[in-house]
Amino acid sequence: MKKFKGLVCLTLALGLVQSSMVFAVENLNTSERIPSYMEPGSVIQYNSNREMSLFKKGTTANKLNSSNYEPSSDLPKITANMTVIYDALGGPIVVIPKSKSDLNVVMKEVKLTSTDKPMIATTQTQIGTISWFDIWAEDYTFTHYYADDGAAHRTIAAFTPVSVVNASNKKYTTVRILDRGTYVNGRILDMAKYSFNLVAKESDGLFRGSIG
Repeated sequence: MKKFKGLVCLTLALGLVQSSMVFAVENLNTSERIPSYMEPGSVIQYNSNREMSLFKKGTTANKLNSSNYEPSSDLPKITANMTVIYDALGGPIVVIPKSKSDLNVVMKEVKLTSTDKPMIATTQTQIGTISWFDIWAEDYTFTHYYADDGAAHRTIAAFTPVSVVNASNKKYTTVRILDRGTYVNGRILDMAKYSFNLVAKESDGLFRGSIG
């Protein structure tokens, strides 16, 4: 009788452990939003089943000032074949390929000519923090183009030229929207590292400025 009771208890215990494991796996696999933070420079990819894999591991060796980091409350939903790259402070920038065939195309730097018209001629002025990311570290960008003056914004149309002004030193430059992001509260733009260095110090990680 004691053996029978012990067997029943063991069976119940194993059942509880198994159900807990299943619950944990289901919670992990049913997350609908991209991670709000990963080590700076990380690149993650989702396959056709929306399963995540780490394509490139970031580093915190040169940790920047991220004390004011606050992820957005409306992170993008995970879609099939999505790629997410994380900027200098660990904020996400989203890349969604237009089709699988695009992944096999090697894109080179694009130069905007006078005949190329942006989808939006002007943008409203925005004030906030601006950071940088390594645009050349990506396999592809939202627009499938790379450039040292590339930048990421959440809503401004692709290829739109945007003026950037550093509020502290009044330095300015122009970038083009080639990616989608950033999803951090108070952050209005992520610039390619080269352009960021024209108006601020890379080691600072971010600066307060305006775009328009």
